[in-house]
Amino acid sequence: MKDFLKEHKWEYITALVSLIVFLVIGAVILFMPLDAFQIDDEITFRVLDERFYYEGTDVYDLFANISQSAYQRYKLFVVLDFVIIGACGVGMTALMTPLCNKKSQILAVCLSLLPSAFNFVENVLTIRAMSYFPTYMEKLSEALSAFTTIKWCSLIIWALTFIALIVLKCVKDNKKQVENN
Repeated sequence: MKDFLKEHKWEYITALVSLIVFLVIGAVILFMPLDAFQIDDEITFRVLDERFYYEGTDVYDLFANISQSAYQRYKLFVVLDFVIIGACGVGMTALMTPLCNKKSQILAVCLSLLPSAFNFVENVLTIRAMSYFPTYMEKLSEALSAFTTIKWCSLIIWALTFIALIVLKCVKDNKKQVENN
């Protein structure tokens, strides 16, 4: 395992830098003023990006019920999310490719970039929906919801594949160690 880490140190340094960028931008979003995402004194809304599924009408309802300052903060959130998209895509690729053989690395890269690609489309559609507001665009809102759901599904698939690759790597290393003894 030590040799493996030495052999792939640049991939893990890249993943670490991506994680730091993700955490810094995440902290900026997290520490936005608490009233930024409040509809009224008691209800705090969840941004569309963090939901697994929502109805198309939820897009319109969200924008219709938040204050102008919350609307502006939401735009900032979407812009910052583009940075997170890049950091996640690079980091996920850097983590997964060393665990794959040469033949399957292209598949690992594609699988690692899928959540970022879907998140990118989701953000573009969010900006589009915000630019059309107050007009309700039914198909646009449904597409936005679909891409959000697909993003989360692809992220779950990546995580399960990553865990499986780690387990396989440990099993192979253990098998080699047993054979050498």
